[in-house]
Amino acid sequence: TLGAYFSYNMAYQYRLPWYMFGISYYPFKKLSRPLDGKKLQLFKHVEVSVDLGIVFNKRSSNKPRGENNTHKSPAYTYDYFDTKYTRHQETGLNIGINLAHGNSSFCKHIVGLSYVQSKSEFTRNFGYARFESDKFYEYRNTSHYTSTVHFLNISTGIRLTAFKHLNFDNSIAFTIPVFATNKINGKEYNREQSAIGN
Repeated sequence: TLGAYFSYNMAYQYRLPWYMFGISYYPFKKLSRPLDGKKLQLFKHVEVSVDLGIVFNKRSSNKPRGENNTHKSPAYTYDYFDTKYTRHQETGLNIGINLAHGNSSFCKHIVGLSYVQSKSEFTRNFGYARFESDKFYEYRNTSHYTSTVHFLNISTGIRLTAFKHLNFDNSIAFTIPVFATNKINGKEYNREQSAIGN
């Protein structure tokens, strides 16, 4: 059975993913392990699904401090300090497996384990220009940041089913960061010029 899913994360921690879109694949309808001559059954009506999808982050991961601030002195000194961040990409990958079990066709208990890769890219533009004595100083720096964080996501909760094919999962997840990489590259421009005669 093939299906589609949409997931929204209401966690308060900025490092966690917020939106997920993807495909759910059920390799088999259910798993049962009946015990002959006994009423007790283990793994009764256990549904297994595999998720594969894209993660869209609401906020950047590992973003440096000092976001979007500009300071300008009075015009006659021609002095300003400018730092801005421009976001480019905040996406990732989600791969997981979920187990739903229970006797009811409307409400089941679910547990899940997934791997989440969260990737953020953004550019920092920094610069200043000022007159000091008889010289003019100007400096520009553009840095491109790439941050990738790998998580393990363990979840448990309740699955409500409507119209036999529409599932609403409400779960609590414990997200554990296991590995992260950060890359920085960019360019800078520095100029010093005599102000006399200009």
